[in-house]
Amino acid sequence: MIHVQIEVSARHLHISAADWRRLFGPATIKPKRYISQPGQYIAQQRVALIGPAGALKHIGIVGPFRQQTLVELTATEAHLLGLSKISLFGRNYHGAKLKIVGPHGSIIRAWAGLQARHLHLDPVTARRWKVHQGQLVSLQVAGSRAGRLDRITVRIDKNYAPRLHLDTDESNALGVTSGQRGKIIIAKS
Repeated sequence: MIHVQIEVSARHLHISAADWRRLFGPATIKPKRYISQPGQYIAQQRVALIGPAGALKHIGIVGPFRQQTLVELTATEAHLLGLSKISLFGRNYHGAKLKIVGPHGSIIRAWAGLQARHLHLDPVTARRWKVHQGQLVSLQVAGSRAGRLDRITVRIDKNYAPRLHLDTDESNALGVTSGQRGKIIIAKS
């Protein structure tokens, strides 16, 4: 039986160095707290998001810098912002546009999408579990709101720690909190 630690991933922004300068000017990105994936952290700085129907403030930034800026939201947050053509990252991308506001300026970006549930694994663990990059697995959780989630994408990298990421909509539906463990179900091919 394969069990993995679950982490709940709230809305957040990955940012490029160029967009950082547009939003924060000469300020240096400052880690507030390191997260489970080695080398990654939540920055002290925050941004606001403005969509066609609403705004969200105090959006966390995950560092270090990325090649391009992208915003990860839940379906509930996308609805609150008025983003009707938003989809999962990597699947049928529609390019929902958002205004991202920082203390030094703002930018309009199309890279907004729903957080896709995914399983981070290092290559050694992936081989032991007999899964490969991009494979879809399922998660079974126990508790008062026990349930199963399917179509969880396996992501493999030598720098990953084994963790399964769900967004806050999914975790609330299943009554899951960060640190809880769940059972991984791998379909036989």
